[in-house]
Amino acid sequence: MFFSPFAVRAHGQRAMTKLEARDRAQLVVIAYRTGLARTAPDGRTDRLPQEDVGR
Repeated sequence: MFFSPFAVRAHGQRAMTKLEARDRAQLVVIAYRTGLARTAPDGRTDRLPQEDVGR
């Protein structure tokens, strides 16, 4: 699946507007507080093996 940089920025901006967040960091906080994002059971926050990063 491919997302253009423009689409990512546009959706992020819409989310910030709807949630009244001042920046992307606040979106992350909101995601964790609402359960949309969570850490892995082992406490790691990265989800990709190092060799897959950047693909």
